[in-house]
Amino acid sequence: MEMIELSAQIKVRGVCNKHLGPMWARAAATLIVEPAETFAIDGVGPEDSSLERDVYGRSFALGVVEMLKADGSLALGRVRLTVSELEIDPVESSPNAFRQAGREAGRQAAAEWRASAHESTSRLSPG
Repeated sequence: MEMIELSAQIKVRGVCNKHLGPMWARAAATLIVEPAETFAIDGVGPEDSSLERDVYGRSFALGVVEMLKADGSLALGRVRLTVSELEIDPVESSPNAFRQAGREAGRQAAAEWRASAHESTSRLSPG
């Protein structure tokens, strides 16, 4: 199967605002996906934030990667993911809420990635 390369930056917002089990879950963050030489995730890690923001950012990134890998046709080895603008609710946010928000962002990014590849293919096709 031919892998779809990313040709332009994609920016999406992942949001979780729903019941997860018996509790309400609230989380949101912005994801930027852009072409790169190798795979990287920026915006998470202890050097970037507090421990709480680090855990939530990593959970968001995990959700994103799960969805992008599940697609199976996207060339993940050549992109940089940047996580930013985390919205943390002191009561209703959790790592699982951020993972769900990341999964939503990953679905949106995958759809835009495929759409941009389709557009560029359509422009190159004769007729």
